[in-house]
Amino acid sequence: MNKQFLRLSIVALGLLSFAACKNKDKKTGDAADSTLATQTTETAASTTPAPVGNEPLAYMITASPDSALLGKKSEALIKILESKGVALQDADGKSSGMQVTIKLSVTNKSTVGKEQYFTVNYSDARLQLDNNTSVAPEGGTGSSSPQPETTSEAEWTFKVPANAKPKKLSLFMDETRVAVDLRVEEKK
Repeated sequence: MNKQFLRLSIVALGLLSFAACKNKDKKTGDAADSTLATQTTETAASTTPAPVGNEPLAYMITASPDSALLGKKSEALIKILESKGVALQDADGKSSGMQVTIKLSVTNKSTVGKEQYFTVNYSDARLQLDNNTSVAPEGGTGSSSPQPETTSEAEWTFKVPANAKPKKLSLFMDETRVAVDLRVEEKK
């Protein structure tokens, strides 16, 4: 009995609320219509994606070759999965460089039973630029210390100064060094 009374009360309140809103719309006439139109326009504006002109300039970076072997016994296989860049600007719109993000996988080629453990540390990598300078990564995430016969993923971030572009990515491990060429193209 109490549940049925509660349901009827909720329905009655809903009907009263609907009727009150309908009467208010009749009294205010065009004012209610313009308010509704304004609300609809504001909602549409907030859900519309930003125009393309407001997006930062993006770059697609291609590695060639996209993989490299590292280590004295070539036990580390590094594969560049994705490379991209975003133009950076200060508050006045002046270029302050580019942020380069490189996503890679690290495979430990050693076999179980003959384990060789290693770490491909992001702080040892260098991004060589077209102005004959190099920059170290600003940071990295993910694991680059895979167990034997496994692969892990990592992501490294570099900040390239203004008026320069990445040319090569140099990777170091266990006193070995490999460089892969990078080609930068503006995304369209």
